[in-house]
Amino acid sequence: MIRRTPSTNNNDTQFIGYEVCPAKTYLTRNGETKCGRTVFNHCQIVGEVAREIINRIPAEHVKNLFPPGSALTAATHDIGKVSPTFYNKIMDACSLPLIPGVDFRLERNWNGHAGVSQAAAKALDAPGYVPEILGQHHGFSPNLGGKRADAEVFGGSQWQEQREKLVDALKKELGESWPQITSIAQARLLAVTANVKLTH
Repeated sequence: MIRRTPSTNNNDTQFIGYEVCPAKTYLTRNGETKCGRTVFNHCQIVGEVAREIINRIPAEHVKNLFPPGSALTAATHDIGKVSPTFYNKIMDACSLPLIPGVDFRLERNWNGHAGVSQAAAKALDAPGYVPEILGQHHGFSPNLGGKRADAEVFGGSQWQEQREKLVDALKKELGESWPQITSIAQARLLAVTANVKLTH
C-alpha cells in the first residue's frame, strides 16, 4: 500500500501504510530473503506475550511492578520501523524496489528504528519515561541529534501519521492506553521487558 502525496517542491513523497510495513525478514528453504511479519503483527505479538508474562506474576506484585498499559509499552517498541529508511532496509535485503531517494544507511545516524520509536512516542505525548523506554529497547539511548518525529529523514508528517495510526490500532487491539509510570524502578523494569521481546 504505497501512497503518494504532492509536496511543495513538485516531487512526490511516498509513504507506506503501517498495515503493510514489514518488520522482519525470513529465509526460504532455498536461501532467498523474503519479507516477514508486518510491524503491526509483530508489535501485537510482543504486546500479547508481555501481557501473558505479566499475568503469570503474582497479583500482589503486579500493581507495584507493572502499571496498567505495560503490555502496550512493550508492543510499541518497534513503531519506529514505520519509517522510510527502515522500509528501504527491508526492501533492499529482499531485493525489492526501494522508495526513491531514501538511503537506509542513514539510520546509523540516529541509532535506527529505536530512535524513531522514541521521537514518535514523544510527539504522541506518551507519558514520562515511555519515549525513553522505547528508544532504549536495544539496550542504549539513541542519539537523535534534536530530530523530531516529523523530521524529513524520518519520513515527515505522513510517516508520523502512520506511526500514530499504528499506536491507535495497538491500543484498540490490546485494550490498553499508555501506562503512568511512577518510579525509575518501574521504568527500568519496563525497559527490560521491552528489550527482551521474546520474538527476535
